[in-house]
Order: sequence, then C-alpha cells, then structure tokens
Amino acid sequence: MDETSTNLTYCRRYAWAEGGQRAHQATPLYSGPNVTLVAALTSQGLQAANTCP
Repeated sequence: MDETSTNLTYCRRYAWAEGGQRAHQATPLYSGPNVTLVAALTSQGLQAANTCP
C-alpha cells in the first residue's frame, strides 16, 4: 500500500526553447485542488487504486 499526492496547478517555472524563441507557459493565479492517490500492489499486480480530491 502506498499513498502520494499532488496539486493540479503545479507548473514549471523555467523552460527551454529553440534558439531565438521564447518559451511560453501560463502560470495559474489560484490554488487548485489537491489530489491524493492510494494504491495497493501485490504479487498479482495492482489490486486497488483510489483517488480523492
């Protein structure tokens, strides 16, 4: 059994672009939902997965 979580508004602050061009990315201005993933891995494979907003 393992648990992990993330916030859906995370984005990169720095990026690479081809020479002479700018990298464009919008940055969210609000804090979005946190999503939690809980999963169980057995010798037969993934048995249960649940996401909670």
